[in-house]
Amino acid sequence: MHAEYAFQKGELLEASVISSLANTLNVIVLVEYKSGKRDRFTWRFTTVATRTTELFATNRVFHEDGRVLNATVRPDTDSKRGQTYLGLYITPTAESALNYGNLCQGYVYSQHNLSIGEFIESGPGGGEGFLFWNNLVTDAAGNAAVQSTTGLANTIRRIHGFVLLYNAIGVATRTVTVRLRKPGSAPLPTGFATAANAVVWNSPTLTLTDAEEGTQYIGEGKGFQSINDNGTITLSDNTTVPHPFPYTFLESDTGVLESNIGAGLAADTWTWFLLVEEWLDF
Repeated sequence: MHAEYAFQKGELLEASVISSLANTLNVIVLVEYKSGKRDRFTWRFTTVATRTTELFATNRVFHEDGRVLNATVRPDTDSKRGQTYLGLYITPTAESALNYGNLCQGYVYSQHNLSIGEFIESGPGGGEGFLFWNNLVTDAAGNAAVQSTTGLANTIRRIHGFVLLYNAIGVATRTVTVRLRKPGSAPLPTGFATAANAVVWNSPTLTLTDAEEGTQYIGEGKGFQSINDNGTITLSDNTTVPHPFPYTFLESDTGVLESNIGAGLAADTWTWFLLVEEWLDF
């Protein structure tokens, strides 16, 4: 009998899951008892999208000693790698999180069932994460500054770049930049009173007047940057105009990536998207 997958009478199976979306999962486990009889344990559950740990156990126990022959976890919800992380194990008590033997552990997503013997570390070390455009704001007023505090519970986020589009309406000279303030998780020292003094990076400035439109874009590939000032495009790279991307935010990170709009009017409209790679992390 393979000791790694052996169980004793009275024990049961449990899944520990963390997810950033409501994901319906099916668990199928084939076991063999010492008597030679085989049995199949199946259960189905739906996670919540709160990035918190949930426990889902079978509703019946093993009635004699035996071993697990096979196990698989199949998602029924359209999902991407990095959105749902699951561990399947043998436990003595339901919802106790006591792990007496791992069967498998890793990310579950469309076109990829998690199978017995598969053990993938959570976070960037385990491979590619969920890559998506994060819509911070759409058609916001120009006098509404928006900031993004990107440290999230049980999550590692890597910001690869962004695109910001601004439409100026009315007489004024707007200045539009993006900045990174107070990266990491260290608190400001006592008496440190000026937030701007904790800024470590400012993007190039986009300057727009009445009826002008403009775009800021920062992407990967040798630090590519672009400013489109009402049709005039200025290109740069990390050699001449450095930027911090890709930038990794841990869950404890209190750093802020924020917009900085000078003289914006309420009639102006602007949109800001971040290119984010995300891993749920136990």
